[in-house]
Amino acid sequence: MGFVETYSQTIPKIGRFQTFEIGNWNLEWFGKTLPGYGPYNDSLQQQLVAKSISASDLDIWALCEVSNPIAFDTLCKRLPQYTGILCNYSPEQKTAILFKKDIFQLLSSKLVGTSNKDSFSTARFPFEITLKTSQNSSIDTIKFLILHLKANTGTDSQKLLAYNSRKRSSEWLKDYVNQNANSAKIILLGDWNDDLDLSVHNNLPSPFSALINSNKGQFISKLLTDLQEATTTSYPETIDHQWVSNALLQYWLKDSIHTWHLNQFILNYAQICSDHYPVYSQYEWHTQSLQTSSLKNFKVYPNPFQTFIEISSINEIINWQLINSQGQVILESTDPPFSRVELGTLSPACYILKIKTKNGESYLKLIKAP
Repeated sequence: MGFVETYSQTIPKIGRFQTFEIGNWNLEWFGKTLPGYGPYNDSLQQQLVAKSISASDLDIWALCEVSNPIAFDTLCKRLPQYTGILCNYSPEQKTAILFKKDIFQLLSSKLVGTSNKDSFSTARFPFEITLKTSQNSSIDTIKFLILHLKANTGTDSQKLLAYNSRKRSSEWLKDYVNQNANSAKIILLGDWNDDLDLSVHNNLPSPFSALINSNKGQFISKLLTDLQEATTTSYPETIDHQWVSNALLQYWLKDSIHTWHLNQFILNYAQICSDHYPVYSQYEWHTQSLQTSSLKNFKVYPNPFQTFIEISSINEIINWQLINSQGQVILESTDPPFSRVELGTLSPACYILKIKTKNGESYLKLIKAP
């Protein structure tokens, strides 16, 4: 891997303590060896992708444009902490998922929408994966739909056809979530090849209006659109998105949707790695009541709080830590008494309280009220 260091500096960890993260990344003709198809050095691209995913420590990766099954198998071998599944539709640019094997268990994987070829004119059908959390989490089961919609390429008339294809895809996806999203935790993610305010084609209305107006969930990546964040190296628009159902939305750490600008860490990123940047979001792993919160042998109240919390415990508390949404310990104490903790200087937000007792550790979500 020393050869890679010539092109990259240290890539930081972005996965956080006591949350889980979901990322999506178009890998641009990953494994395609012919000139003109993606980065010029395929071996280097594969090493950089493996290095970035490993360093990120994200829990789940949804991938697009995996163009060589052997290259994908090699990637999985370089990432032993993940299980990888590649879709089986016929187009060369396939979608795939990587998930941490110690956290998630695969329940099912399949292509959907295969009878609606008019909605997916590229035959890149949505790849549906259902995972169950294998650790103590109140989230339990999540359904992923990995997408790679038709690109805005060709003549003006061809681009209009592509626009209408993406519009039909959105209408099909709205029907899908209407049938599945009443209670299911669902995320639709990948390379949508268009934006949420105005289309990349002639500033037409967004082709995703059917989903934008759905009451079953929301595009959390609208924050990136509003910030005019480019998710590719060549164009200013946000075209890599995440849509989250209401059942999963309650676990989402508000405003935690980010474009990971890997060009800050990989020299000549667009030429040697990908023409897309990863996009990722963060979710709470544990949830508790928003009123009085009880854990095993102690209680923490009030929750939400404004200036202080009270901790009542049967067990002797050894210490506590308060952790923000970035995984940083911002307050801690090993000095008793622990019964009343003053927190009036904190900004309104969600926090994790970690309490260590003689019987072990417990974690609790705390909400600072405005």
